[in-house]
Amino acid sequence: MKSIRIRLLLFVLLAFVVVWVTVAMIAYKRAVHEVAELLDAEMAQSAQVLLTVTLHEIEEGDGKKIRLEHQHMGHHYVSKIAFQVWERDILLFQSDNAPLTQLAAVAGYSDRWIEGQRWRVFKQEGIDNLYSVQVGQLHEVRDELMNEIILIMSLPVFIALPLLALLFWWGISRGLRPLQRVADEVGQRSAHEMSPLPDDGIPIEVLPLTRALNILLQQLRNTFDRERRFTADAAHELRTPLASIKTQAQVAQRATVDGERQQALKQIGVGVDRATHLVEQLLTLARLDPAAAVNEFVPVNLSVLLANVIADIAPLAHAKNIDIGMVEGQGCMLSGNGSALAILIRNLLDNAIRYTPVDGTIDAMVVNGGDRLVLTVSDSGPGIVEEQRERVLERFYRVGTEGAAPGCGLGLSIVKRIAELHNATILLDKPDSGYGLRVSVTFFKHGAP
Repeated sequence: MKSIRIRLLLFVLLAFVVVWVTVAMIAYKRAVHEVAELLDAEMAQSAQVLLTVTLHEIEEGDGKKIRLEHQHMGHHYVSKIAFQVWERDILLFQSDNAPLTQLAAVAGYSDRWIEGQRWRVFKQEGIDNLYSVQVGQLHEVRDELMNEIILIMSLPVFIALPLLALLFWWGISRGLRPLQRVADEVGQRSAHEMSPLPDDGIPIEVLPLTRALNILLQQLRNTFDRERRFTADAAHELRTPLASIKTQAQVAQRATVDGERQQALKQIGVGVDRATHLVEQLLTLARLDPAAAVNEFVPVNLSVLLANVIADIAPLAHAKNIDIGMVEGQGCMLSGNGSALAILIRNLLDNAIRYTPVDGTIDAMVVNGGDRLVLTVSDSGPGIVEEQRERVLERFYRVGTEGAAPGCGLGLSIVKRIAELHNATILLDKPDSGYGLRVSVTFFKHGAP
């Protein structure tokens, strides 16, 4: 399991080390250059001083060779620094650690190997090139200085790195504490607790997560409430046909006359048909999952789909001698779920057939309105009063008017659900004839209105 805390700590420490190493390398190169320049300058200055002193001593007539003694009493670097004073090829003065051969072969700066050791030397010549002062430093001195510089630069970092790691760990842990608080809040909740998470004191970086969780909890709460009502309503609706079937079965058992028994059995069949229809509608409503339906959107010709559904449902209309007609539309392509749209059309037509009396009429059409398609189904039934037109879209609500057909009150609620999945709107009103019911479903070709 990956830890954000460890990943952040490793990233910060790695970034710190990379930046420090980069800066240290640049600083080291600059330090090496500057130290070399400084040591070269000191060598040149020492050579000039020695040359001046030598010429002064020679002018006073003291020409004997002088050797410096007790140099070991000075700085430990002194033993690694040597000088010589030459009169042409005659050695006049030298330090204890200077070799017997000349340090420098040419005037100015140069690097030489002398007696197995590498030297950085400088030669300063006097007037007429008669006298010369040669100063040399072992490269060992310079390397030792560079090592000291590296140690001085690295030691604080090596000491500070564990302290920084602890500080970073503490800071990251403290910064991630709101996430842990949200996790604890969610983890302590029961499966039935859907109240919003508190957002007091939540950092702005964690606030989007809290808000997203609250939106999800609200959606779950609404879904559970709907399903709870749906289950309660479904249980209530199923209780009636099942009770009727049981009653008719008892009547059939007690019947002594064949006609009475046949009538009871017929009512049992009617009850089974009603229960079957109710179960089918419930299953249809349960299958209308928003995510699955949207993922299956494909181009659909709404006019062709309407014609196919009418052809399938025509026998039901002919059984009541209902004249069902359709006006074909052009350019009726729509992005949607073909199966769900077919259920929507079938429920509208089935509802119209149920409520339209014998010898009635049903008209269906799809009108292309440019940026929208309008599916219309009109019937010559009793219609719905304006006060009930919103309620008939609710689950299990049925119009209690004369001429009401057997049903379960789910047809138009399924139509409403499918319309919502397609961002469509539903309008219930009267047809132009002034009687009956007209249902108009408006689909928008480019999304919601």
